[in-house]
Amino acid sequence: MDQNNSGKCNMSSAHGWLILAFVPLAVILVSFVLGGWSWGLMDDFGMLKQPGNWWERFTGFCQAWMASGYIRPTLALHSAVFYKVFASSPAAFYIFRWAECVLALGVWAFLAFRVTRSHFAAPLFVFAVLSFCQIYDAFFYLSTHEILGVLFFGFALLFFLNAFEQRLDNGGTIRWGAMAAGIFFLLLTVGSKEPFLATMGAVGASSIIVSLLDRKKGVLVFGVACLLVAAAYAVFLNNFFSRSEYTSVYVVTNFSAIGQNVLLWAQKDLLYHAPWILLAVVLMVFQKGAVSRPWTRARLWVFLTGALAYAGYLLVLLPWAVWGYYVLPFGFFFAFVLAVLLAERVEALPLPSFAVLAAGSFVFVLVVSATVLKFHSTYQYDTANLMKWMATNALFEHELESGAVVRGNAIEPCNAIVSQVNALYGKGYKDFIFTPTVGAILGDAKTRYYLWGRNWGDQDLSRLGIMWTPMFVSEHWVLFRRMI
Repeated sequence: MDQNNSGKCNMSSAHGWLILAFVPLAVILVSFVLGGWSWGLMDDFGMLKQPGNWWERFTGFCQAWMASGYIRPTLALHSAVFYKVFASSPAAFYIFRWAECVLALGVWAFLAFRVTRSHFAAPLFVFAVLSFCQIYDAFFYLSTHEILGVLFFGFALLFFLNAFEQRLDNGGTIRWGAMAAGIFFLLLTVGSKEPFLATMGAVGASSIIVSLLDRKKGVLVFGVACLLVAAAYAVFLNNFFSRSEYTSVYVVTNFSAIGQNVLLWAQKDLLYHAPWILLAVVLMVFQKGAVSRPWTRARLWVFLTGALAYAGYLLVLLPWAVWGYYVLPFGFFFAFVLAVLLAERVEALPLPSFAVLAAGSFVFVLVVSATVLKFHSTYQYDTANLMKWMATNALFEHELESGAVVRGNAIEPCNAIVSQVNALYGKGYKDFIFTPTVGAILGDAKTRYYLWGRNWGDQDLSRLGIMWTPMFVSEHWVLFRRMI
């Protein structure tokens, strides 16, 4: 395509589109700098409480998590170091996490450009990934670890591409140094969280597929080794590794949960993919012959790896959950596959059509990011006000010191809110008791307060009747007190 032709997209179009993609990211960064963000309500205080230097903290995390059924050395090292570094400055940790997320976006965007050689691949990837709302959990939940796996998998694919490109395309030699680096980052990926074993399986399966097309230009042994190691690790985790009460819920033959999650995936995840799938269908149908550069075998290998990583990760999550922060990798894998598939077709669009695509994707991402930012910022604000109320309300303090019990429908905040109140305000409150249903609290005379989080379930609050009165009310929290 002649990039200087009037009425056609050119390199400046791609660069301008990419700059637009960073507008919501800049807004998030400004909110972290100015917003006074504090620790979250998941695992932050558990990470902060771990004693010792970084090595003692690392081994402590590993031992505790292995006892609960987890093997996450990458996460353990990351938590041991950075929860220590930022222990006195949560706002700085949010800024650091923002940098980690942007680095992950940059690695995958560069990988999309590297394999397609199209300047439109990077902005297409960034817009597609930022339109998936669960991506933003990585920015706002410091203790989530999916972003680490995605980041290291991106580096792994970059090194593998450098290692295998000449071999796949020309039957040349493998660059063993790059291959070793790729294996290192792939191990870091799998060590971030157990479901990332799907990425190793994807690398193995795609390597086998392209090798079968021409064994003289393949990496068959490498692919078989990756697939066998991934399968062995999956069998070990499922059958031989100890489980906690929490992890024992994961059962690969729980077909009822799998069926429900397939439906949920179609209703939630697929809904965010749908506009981009529609774009792909339109471009593939109406732009026949528009792509001038033939696909290399290396590009096919990377494309297959991304697609198989999505499919494999989905299969691993189906018995567990397919929404929430768990599904962040879906956004990356889908966006990458889309960018590799469509970059040249977007590049071939007439300028008016491209302008419509750029404006539409920008509005889409802006709406999604603004909605998510509003939710998390108000959640932080409401939680801070709730904790201040708990620390300064004389009646609440007196009743808790007298043995009153507080129950709540939010599993992690039941512990985290108390930890933060005690740490920030010097209190000695006991942990709240997680109680998912309203009916379970009515028969306990010692339960004086019930903390209800609007985002943590659909309980029938009418059962509380006139016996319970709201003492603290906000968009995200209601604290009820038993009056009789």
